[in-house]
Amino acid sequence: MDERVVNPALLGCLQRFFPTEKEKQALQSFKVPGMQERIDMFLYKMEFARTHSTLLSRILVVKRACRDLVENYSFTQALEQFFKKQKATSFAAFDDNKSTFISGYLSEADEKLRSFRGDLEKAVGIELVELQLQLNRLVAGNRPIQSFVNRSPSSRSAQSEERDGKARDILQRFLAGTRGQLIEIESEYEAMEQWGDKLLEVFGESKATCQISTILQAVVELLYTHDH
Repeated sequence: MDERVVNPALLGCLQRFFPTEKEKQALQSFKVPGMQERIDMFLYKMEFARTHSTLLSRILVVKRACRDLVENYSFTQALEQFFKKQKATSFAAFDDNKSTFISGYLSEADEKLRSFRGDLEKAVGIELVELQLQLNRLVAGNRPIQSFVNRSPSSRSAQSEERDGKARDILQRFLAGTRGQLIEIESEYEAMEQWGDKLLEVFGESKATCQISTILQAVVELLYTHDH
């Protein structure tokens, strides 16, 4: 220890007032009613803006990637002709014969397909299962706050009720301010899923048979191979 900071007099004071083992156990077992609930709610409030922004941006990346492919008429027409020639419409048929698609059909797809390769690459690294879990947590974290705000005043002390009242006012304003943001992100997630389903259909697949990220990865690799 540095004697310039801790001197004998200060040490003596610390020793006199340092809690005994019994007092330490009492402090450790002391619980403030509803404290953990309150901590969780305010942590959720503090993190909401960052979590919402990050999650929404990732949802939009995947939605745009799926939509851009589905709405690229030249690409979908090239795929349709390719599948007719292969006499099979499936991702396996596409993946097993990518070289044929590149040499015989990719030239029919316009440059727009290459122009958003960057968006496709960003979307490839996003796990849709993780997006679903994050969205579920974001929505679920809102429910305890709603329950707390709607809870009837307790019969506890006036001091406790005053504290609850202040927290209730803060959280009620938070709920009012974020209601639209939750509606927005759920709507965008639903739109992302719809475009994902359409992309799967283009390849003759469904969620049960193929992952969207697998298709996006294959298209990125196809463009990379063609350009090199």
